[in-house]
Amino acid sequence: MTMRRRQIGNLARVKFSKIITLLLCFYIPDFLYGQDDPPLSIDNIELPENLLPLCFGISDINELRALAICDALNIGQNVKARELSEQWLRSEPNSPGAQFALAEVLLTIEGNMPRALYHLNRAEELTNYETPEEAFNSGNVQWHYLTLSQLSYVHQLMGHQLT
Repeated sequence: MTMRRRQIGNLARVKFSKIITLLLCFYIPDFLYGQDDPPLSIDNIELPENLLPLCFGISDINELRALAICDALNIGQNVKARELSEQWLRSEPNSPGAQFALAEVLLTIEGNMPRALYHLNRAEELTNYETPEEAFNSGNVQWHYLTLSQLSYVHQLMGHQLT
């Protein structure tokens, strides 16, 4: 009989704590904000630039296809990232971003340095600017920087660095 009472008492405590938790979830926002404060909304939240998600290590990439590839890479959907980068390259073969994205997937996910190097060289051909101003004015300065940086890294890995 006492065992049954203990079980009922424990059950009542658990239900009571769940009810309190639910009530707090509904009423705490009212206590945290004053009458004149704007209501909490996802649209009102602004992330500082240093907290924006990174795409290929850069926060100011705004091409939707690149962002989709980065999202797939970030959540471990490597096959999806490969498919998205190949689709982008098929639809825009002269895009340095598409060339770089496929090279990045080939290098970091598949470890296929020769194919990655091919696409990095192609991206470099597409972003072969004479001056920094020309790169900035082209709108492809991120891809130019990423391509040169990754080309240097791949050449070092393959043993082609200059001495």
